[in-house]
Amino acid sequence: ILMRREVAVNHASYLQRYRNGKGGKVLDITRELEAVDRSGRVFPIELAINAVTVDGETKFSGVIRDISQRKEIDRLRKEFVSTVSHELRTPLTSIRGSLTLIDTLASEGLPPKVHNLLAMARNNTERLILLVNDILDFEKLHASKTQFFFEAIDLNGEVEKAVELTQGYAVDANVSLSMDLSPDAITISLDTGKFQQVLGNLISNAVKYSEKQGMVTLRTLVAGDHVRIEVEDRGSGIPESFRTRIFEPFSQADGSASRRKGGSGLGLNITRSLVEGMRGKIGFKSHEGAGTIFWIEFPLYEMQPVAVTEPEEVRDPGGLLGLHLEDDRDFHIILQSGMDGELELLQARTLAEARDLLDKYRFDIVIIDRIIRDGEGLDLIRSIPDPDQTKIVVVTATDENVQHLHVDETLIKSKTRPSEFASRFAKIVDEIKAARQADQTRSGPSVPVSPAASS
Repeated sequence: ILMRREVAVNHASYLQRYRNGKGGKVLDITRELEAVDRSGRVFPIELAINAVTVDGETKFSGVIRDISQRKEIDRLRKEFVSTVSHELRTPLTSIRGSLTLIDTLASEGLPPKVHNLLAMARNNTERLILLVNDILDFEKLHASKTQFFFEAIDLNGEVEKAVELTQGYAVDANVSLSMDLSPDAITISLDTGKFQQVLGNLISNAVKYSEKQGMVTLRTLVAGDHVRIEVEDRGSGIPESFRTRIFEPFSQADGSASRRKGGSGLGLNITRSLVEGMRGKIGFKSHEGAGTIFWIEFPLYEMQPVAVTEPEEVRDPGGLLGLHLEDDRDFHIILQSGMDGELELLQARTLAEARDLLDKYRFDIVIIDRIIRDGEGLDLIRSIPDPDQTKIVVVTATDENVQHLHVDETLIKSKTRPSEFASRFAKIVDEIKAARQADQTRSGPSVPVSPAASS
């Protein structure tokens, strides 16, 4: 009654497919759709459907929430961000350029008072530009619109570049920058631009809270299969009462001393999101009155190429075949080892490799990592020939619940231990086998699908 016609016509078939053991991917997730009231007005809703079995009969329940107000708030927020981007950033950039030009062309003929006013105007313009950029970065991260492009980089070289880029800011604050870099070359796979933004945020933050004539030190070191970057200041430290909120958006330490430093309170929140988006971790240790060390960790880059594994031509007819889109070889090995031979799991390190395998084989399950070097992992779903009949599980490094019609489950790396991954996928294998057995019981014995490459 409430659904639009093109959705409503499929309602009965959805229920029947579920009772036949097929489909069911719209259950236990929240979807956004459009509904129609009796006057014909179309409005946005959230729909959540659940199924329970009572006395051997399947019952369905649905919860519908009108989200018109939320959508209106989102619209206003997007308009505000658009205004910030165009109506503030563009003129601020022009103002900065004009002030720099005036200072360059007329620096000798201006009285000292005018020089001071120009310097004040430049400093305040830079503060406004930083604030606008923080708001825009926060919005993109909040909307999951930030894309990461990974490449192998020289870590020490990137740290040296970051120090060079922030040297002027440190000199203006009367703070020295020093480096304690690993003597060995370190290669990691990161988004260079995003990594420079992370280092710039951490360095400028350390400089801001350092005492005059203080020092900020950057270190790089290898710890096992990870690399750590530390940014240490000798400032006043982080108050104990503020440490649990330090990565929250728009948060700043209380007190007049902190307020005088300015800023949007978004820098560390953005930094954490960027670090986690590049499969890293961030943390800090601080002693009041003695300074703070912010650290970030990333996995070392595997220099040796890893070939795409191919299944044997003769497969166990009762076995299952899975595709694992994941560029972390160790994580793939952990997952594969927990299958005990019941699921042959092929690894693809890029979207291109995964699409090539989808052209060759029919998979029972596809496991997708969101953050892949050549694009967005979810884009692979469009290449799956029959997503309704394929178990699709998303594994993500960011704390999110992926809302996608064809995604059966989302697992968050930071909240799931390796043993839990193996246990969960073992259950999924059992579910696929049970569904396959039910299909064979209804339709009789079937011939297992062979890889196209060997047919």
